[in-house]
Amino acid sequence: MPKGVLSKSLVLLAGTMLMIAVSLVPVMAQYTTGSLGGTVVDQSGASVPDAKVQIQNADTGFTQTADTSSDGSFLFPRLPVGNYKLTVEKTGFTRYVQEGTTLTLNQAATIPVE
Repeated sequence: MPKGVLSKSLVLLAGTMLMIAVSLVPVMAQYTTGSLGGTVVDQSGASVPDAKVQIQNADTGFTQTADTSSDGSFLFPRLPVGNYKLTVEKTGFTRYVQEGTTLTLNQAATIPVE
């Protein structure tokens, strides 16, 4: 085989392999997570900003924390699937604890906190 033909064949083969590899990236990039969010309000229905929100995986101990925003909302956008315990605290308010929340694959769970 002439040298020029071999070079073109190798370039074509490399290009084809690159295209196959790039097309597989979305398949390999699938996540095994879900999200969990909500809004913290007081007994009158007013939002509670700057409350400390903690989420803990009951099986693995994995923990994340966040503060509620000015409208009382919070979001944990990427949590591994599993069973969770949610704790919300703020000075002057009763501590809120909810256990037994199961987060499934790609689920966008919402927990209202009063």
